[in-house]
Amino acid sequence: MSVASDLSSQIPSIKKGIPTSCWPDALLAKYPPGFTHETPIMITEEKSSSPPKKCRLLIVDDSEMIRIYFRDIFWIHGLNDRYDIMMADSPEAADKILSDPNQLPDIIFLDLTMPLRSKDGQYYKETPQAGLEILKKIKTSPDLKHIKVIIFSGLPDFKHIVEDLGADGYLVKGDNLPQDVLRYVEELSAKSKSSGHI
Repeated sequence: MSVASDLSSQIPSIKKGIPTSCWPDALLAKYPPGFTHETPIMITEEKSSSPPKKCRLLIVDDSEMIRIYFRDIFWIHGLNDRYDIMMADSPEAADKILSDPNQLPDIIFLDLTMPLRSKDGQYYKETPQAGLEILKKIKTSPDLKHIKVIIFSGLPDFKHIVEDLGADGYLVKGDNLPQDVLRYVEELSAKSKSSGHI
């Protein structure tokens, strides 16, 4: 092993651009024997460790109470540093988020029964078709189909329908504890990470 490579691990970090020939003898005297003005120096820069990427959750429900319920589950359990929570109060608001590549969520909690806007801008009465159309759009789009979708609905009879459309989970409102919600999210988040989408 050369003197240079042997000593490089013992030399403290110095600023780039200052050749050793400019160092005073008093400074050189602080280094190991054999170190001179001519000794090549290997300078290593510390890599800044960026925080791990957060998993993005989108909560789509026309009920403000349900949206806040989901958000608070993660806040109460101290998971703010692992999840970014986004909320949409209508199919149109969800569609706007899904149309922006910079806002795409990793996991969606999707209600089925929501008001669906007609072509003339008026609202129909609430219908499960609202949520089904969002689910179908996600699972048939090459740019969106990697997004995990958990249906959170008061309609237990729709489970087989949404599973056929590609839903990744189904929770019935009123039948599940916060722990069930967190379990689903943790499992789907792990799958997304393993596939490189988070």
